[in-house]
Amino acid sequence: MVLNRIVAFSEKTSSIIQNRIKLENVFVCTGLVFGLMFIYFTPPFQVADEPRHFARAYQLAERGLSACRLIPARDSLPLSFVQVDKQVSYLIGKEETKISRTRINQLMEIPLRPEQRAFYANVPNYSPVAYLPQIIIIAILRVSESSIVTMMYWARLMGLLAWLSISFIALRWLPGAKLIFFVIALLPMTLAQASSTSADGMTIALAFLTTAYYFRLAYSKQQVTITQILLGVVLIVALTATKFVYGTLLLLHLLIPKSKFGSPTLFWASFVSTGTIAVISLILLFVSLYSNTPANSMSSSVAGGPVRFPQVDFLLANPLSYPKILIATVSKHALLYGLSFVGVFGWLDTVMPLYTYVIAYVMLLAVIVCNGDGQLPINWKHKILFLFVFFLTLTGLLFAVSSDLRENPKASFVINGIQGRYFLPVAMLLALVLYNHHSAFKRFRPAVFVIALLTIVYMLSVANYTIFMRYFI
Repeated sequence: MVLNRIVAFSEKTSSIIQNRIKLENVFVCTGLVFGLMFIYFTPPFQVADEPRHFARAYQLAERGLSACRLIPARDSLPLSFVQVDKQVSYLIGKEETKISRTRINQLMEIPLRPEQRAFYANVPNYSPVAYLPQIIIIAILRVSESSIVTMMYWARLMGLLAWLSISFIALRWLPGAKLIFFVIALLPMTLAQASSTSADGMTIALAFLTTAYYFRLAYSKQQVTITQILLGVVLIVALTATKFVYGTLLLLHLLIPKSKFGSPTLFWASFVSTGTIAVISLILLFVSLYSNTPANSMSSSVAGGPVRFPQVDFLLANPLSYPKILIATVSKHALLYGLSFVGVFGWLDTVMPLYTYVIAYVMLLAVIVCNGDGQLPINWKHKILFLFVFFLTLTGLLFAVSSDLRENPKASFVINGIQGRYFLPVAMLLALVLYNHHSAFKRFRPAVFVIALLTIVYMLSVANYTIFMRYFI
């Protein structure tokens, strides 16, 4: 009796929300409110690797396309940036250390003084695509010589607004399973990254948009046009330019029925040409990154020889051991992956109460199982493709982090350096493996819809409260 009343109430509430308020608008409002809270409550450069990402965005804003190359160690940035970075570094990894809003205001008053330079060797070599919103606002603020901390906060805001805009379009494009996307996109980890100067925000947004676009082409009734093919090329090229491992999403092209292209020839031609253009663009990007780099900065000498990557060499020399490496790596780092997929903040040193993660996964599973809306005619072949793309991406991530000598200085069956947030761009695919549009739990869908909205608000509130307590109380 009680269960029936809960279901009836949820159906009424869900009907009111879905009929009067579009899910896309709820998404934008929720993301904006809690994203602004993440920006405000997170002290300067207290997102993992945020100083490095801000440094790259500043460099691109200052030097333009001439900065599109590998940054040698002798390159420099404004002294004020290095000073601010050092003055807040004491917060990293030390839970007992705090900062005040007064101190942050004092850091905002440190003048830019762009003519005074200092060495900063730890700048990543990501492409401008990953930082486009941040580059624009930093370039504008440099004219008035705003302080580094002021630039950082504006860069966070621009990153958030760009992420919200792109994700909003992705949600609009999705022909079904919108609530699954809604939940993944508003996980605390996703929104925290989007509210920083990290390249991950743009990467996640472009991955969401690319996935939604291919789903739209595959599951809608319209024929595929040349314009749509070209737009697919643009999305894949932009995505691979941010982080090339997510170029695996091109395989979602295989979801589209060949009949929508008019002929199998056009289907395969568009698939191959998109992949070819993406590879060529990566090669050109690589050339632009390294062409102006001094040889001694590309191959640092160690004992008279070039730097080697033992973990990469081990993977290439033992391809049959990959399953063992994958199992060993996931087994050792499963807890880290699970926590940092939902939300681990600061420099991976700030976690929410453990029960929050349990609630998150229970809610996510309920949404996946109970919210098959029948608008995505996903069959078992599609699910195999989703799994293949996910594990191919995971393989790419393993090779990518294997070249990080800080995390993997020697060959091992366990690869370090992967975090749960790296799975966010392809999380939708893994979720849809369990998608069931003939669910026996159909009557609970309205209840799950309401519970999902409330749970998202709860988790984001807990996340911001956790960050506030960690740094200010």
